[in-house]
Amino acid sequence: MAPNSSSSDRTLCGTIEEAKFTARSNREKRLQKPQPWLVRKLIVFFTIGIMGYAVYIYVVRFCVQEGLQRRELGLETGGIAGLLVGFGVLWFWMVWGYAMVIFTSPGFAKDYVQQSPAPFIPPPSAPGQMMPSKERHGIAGPSYEEQSNQGHETMTITTHEPEHAGLFDTIRPSNPVVITNGNGHPPGPEHVQPFAPIPPTANAPPAPELASPATLKKSTSASRKEARQQAALSEALQNGIYRRPPNNGSPVLKPENRYCSKCLFIKPPRAHHCRACGTCVLRYDHHCPWIGGCVGQRNHKYFMNFNLATVFFTSYTLATLIAFHVRFPNSSFNQGDIDPQIIIIIVFAALFDLFTVLLFASHVLLTLRNQTTVESLGFRAQKEREDAQLARLFGFWGCVQRGAVKASWDKIIGRVGKENNIWWRGKPNATFDWASFYELMGTPHRTKENPWGWAAWVFPLPLRHSESRWGLEFARNERFDESGQWVGARIL
Repeated sequence: MAPNSSSSDRTLCGTIEEAKFTARSNREKRLQKPQPWLVRKLIVFFTIGIMGYAVYIYVVRFCVQEGLQRRELGLETGGIAGLLVGFGVLWFWMVWGYAMVIFTSPGFAKDYVQQSPAPFIPPPSAPGQMMPSKERHGIAGPSYEEQSNQGHETMTITTHEPEHAGLFDTIRPSNPVVITNGNGHPPGPEHVQPFAPIPPTANAPPAPELASPATLKKSTSASRKEARQQAALSEALQNGIYRRPPNNGSPVLKPENRYCSKCLFIKPPRAHHCRACGTCVLRYDHHCPWIGGCVGQRNHKYFMNFNLATVFFTSYTLATLIAFHVRFPNSSFNQGDIDPQIIIIIVFAALFDLFTVLLFASHVLLTLRNQTTVESLGFRAQKEREDAQLARLFGFWGCVQRGAVKASWDKIIGRVGKENNIWWRGKPNATFDWASFYELMGTPHRTKENPWGWAAWVFPLPLRHSESRWGLEFARNERFDESGQWVGARIL
């Protein structure tokens, strides 16, 4: 009976594994299909319903009934009329912005790019070269960080010039890389070197040197702050903690790194495949269920205009409803007879006000950094990895050392999300990239592209961009070459 029992167990295990594999395959196939149109647009009708419900409650249940009540009491009703006018203006502004964002296409790459075969990807040939990782399926498509792992590009690790170490990420590659120092044995920590993004050019100045502990003892003229910074950096280096070059040093703008296997064409820069919509979107930011589609290059401005209008509308509705019922002693609120539907609108206004304030602030900040939402996720993950590794090395109380190490990395590689962002064009040590903000929202003064001036920042007024290339080309950070590979050592 034992052999038969073992055979049945193997058959049962095989059946379970096959069922699991089939379930995963079916789930993956379902996820690859775009959502039905009705599913994507259903919440749009819900949003329109909330807007209409707010009008009914504010106008009929609040303004009209309160006006009639005050007239019966012989009180003035002019204040009610003023509230109604302000409500109507702000409601129209919000609806105007919502209409512009849902009826304006974000820009689809398929309308500007022809389908083509996948570019040839040369096989890895250099020893120590990292193999590409599998693509992670997400609604936003692969990020530039993921694409860089798919690029089959060489990541060389050398065993000379130890003073240049320390340019790498705090996390080692998930796939181990075998490194030898010429005699077949792995090198020690003091010989670990960063990936070399490109060969140095003749005109490039020497890379900044990081002093070793021995050099620190001899440099009596160095300030205490600099010595502490170098000591912390050397300790991080000896423990194998580095910051990698942007995008792992891969040329992310090469055609093979921008090919979409679902749409079957080479995506324009910053375009990503949206799983919900089933297509690639120009300068993809995110898929927003509230508008039933994607926020991309051509409707991102209207999305921000709509959020700003919603902030003003919800704040006005919330403030006037509460203030009126608290201030006037003869109101229904103070008489304990407040309409429960007014309470519902107050709650809705408070929730949407908080939500849109945070959403609008985050998008303004991302625009000033020349980042999209999907691009910012990679920078956030890098910061979290670095913080976790440095916290393990220096402990909870080592905040000074952690700050010193990150300050050194910022000088060598560049600040995360800024100098190491391929689309950043801000000046050195600048906080914001105003050029990117002006390109998206318009300049504060009137120009041919923006005849409205600063009013375009507030109202959903269209800008006069060139439709043929808008969202297909972007100015590049000088620290990256035409292929998207980092060459920042000669710029910083």
